[in-house]
Amino acid sequence: MADVEAALELGPEHISGYALEIEEGTPWAREAAAGRLAVVEDDQRAQFDWLRQRLPAAGLVHYELSNFARPGHECRQNLLYWSGGEYIGVGPAAHSHWQGARWGNTNTLPTWQREFTEQLEPAAKARETLVMGLRRLAGWGREEFRAATGFDYDDLRGAEIARLGREGLLVVTPERIRLADDALFISDTVFAELV
Repeated sequence: MADVEAALELGPEHISGYALEIEEGTPWAREAAAGRLAVVEDDQRAQFDWLRQRLPAAGLVHYELSNFARPGHECRQNLLYWSGGEYIGVGPAAHSHWQGARWGNTNTLPTWQREFTEQLEPAAKARETLVMGLRRLAGWGREEFRAATGFDYDDLRGAEIARLGREGLLVVTPERIRLADDALFISDTVFAELV
């Protein structure tokens, strides 16, 4: 948290706060497995809750699950991803989404040539777009989603949306759906129900 306070002293326009993921096969993973690196996952929820209070108090709006920005300084790249936009990724580990196709490059340089490509059916693409857009704290307006995908989200996942709303994980109104505040930290669980 001291690092965040030091960063705030610099007056940043944008801060991202992602949970630490230790990838298998990395030096960090080996150090953690050997007991030489303390990994305290229980602290991550408390740190996330602290960020959700501290950064808005410093003028940074929580606009996406892991991102905070001063108004007008939201990351356009992230917003493009989460609203189902098209993009081309270049290089190892890069991903692309273009004209209904999604593909990703391997994360190792020697095998970069072996890319993965998947052609999405329209309903599958719309479900993916639904989930990606729910990363934005504003979620999806019904008409906005229909304009982006050609589908109504209730036609795709109406029963699941209603149930998640009853369970308090989604905020559901006649014209909009979004993640409930209490579901932000467990968003992957919610998203798995909607894909």
